[in-house]
Amino acid sequence: MQAMLEARYRGEESRARQFLFFIVLCCGTSTFANLAISLNDFDPVRYLPHAPMWVQIATPYVLASFPLFVIMMSIAAEMIINVRPLEQLDEGEYEADEKKRLNLMTIRNTYLEMQADQELRLLEIRARMKANKMLHRPSLSLPWQQTQTIDIDAVKASLAHEMKAQYDAMCASLQG
Repeated sequence: MQAMLEARYRGEESRARQFLFFIVLCCGTSTFANLAISLNDFDPVRYLPHAPMWVQIATPYVLASFPLFVIMMSIAAEMIINVRPLEQLDEGEYEADEKKRLNLMTIRNTYLEMQADQELRLLEIRARMKANKMLHRPSLSLPWQQTQTIDIDAVKASLAHEMKAQYDAMCASLQG
């Protein structure tokens, strides 16, 4: 629940919804299991002999519903964080938090860019290895057939252009 609130505070709506979904999933599963056990094992005549009939009937359902209160608390906490007045925010603390978040994103992007560079390098190496294999492969050609020559520089330029386009697209998606 704290992670959901932090995500909501940071403006990461999809992440906050994801946390709320996990909370609902866990609590719903727990409620279902509690209800199955309560309906199977709870004997209202034995445990509540003097209670009215409606209490005896409702008790297993009420006992099973306690995990649902966690969902309600999560939604209530989310509403509280959304109506937080601006007057209560400390500008210096907020600015420090945002600078830290930007610094972390910068570090993450730097390493993602380094990873993309290394993946591009790997693709270039694999392309050169493939071209080398093609050059060393014996060809079975008949005398009247012309042999084809491979322009390695053209292959390298074509591959480099294609990889650069993919790299630029990756960089643009990281910056966007």
